[in-house]
Amino acid sequence: MRRAALLALCAGIAGSSAGRAFAQPPAAALGDAVAACAAIASDRERLSCYDGLARADEAAETTPARDARAADSRTSFGLPEAAQTPERIEIVVAALAETQSGTARFTTEDGQVWEQTSARTRRYAPVPFAAVIETGAANSYFLTPEGGGLAVRVRRLR
Repeated sequence: MRRAALLALCAGIAGSSAGRAFAQPPAAALGDAVAACAAIASDRERLSCYDGLARADEAAETTPARDARAADSRTSFGLPEAAQTPERIEIVVAALAETQSGTARFTTEDGQVWEQTSARTRRYAPVPFAAVIETGAANSYFLTPEGGGLAVRVRRLR
């Protein structure tokens, strides 16, 4: 009887399609559901209960949340804490300055600041100019002016 009640609790909170249509259960209810899953003796049934909890969590993520993350991926491109980023972004360089070490510092029209890390000096088109920043190997980034020109290795400062 107790086992059937625990299975019903798990199914009601996480496993049913009706349960997945609603928002994620509050933390207390989720904790109760995890405890209920842990109390199931059968490995297969316990795993099924945990799987139901995981599916409910995935279903709770709404499309606007995914859209917000996608929009945020452009603004966080190149920052160390960025979780998922696109492989390339198109930018417009609004300001170009030379650092004390002779490398270039690029400021985009949306406020991103990138600094050249490769030692070679380059000539760039007058600002503003369009460019592309692409991901490279080992968490590196390359800025390539649009319309030709050599790519330079850059890192994002802010």
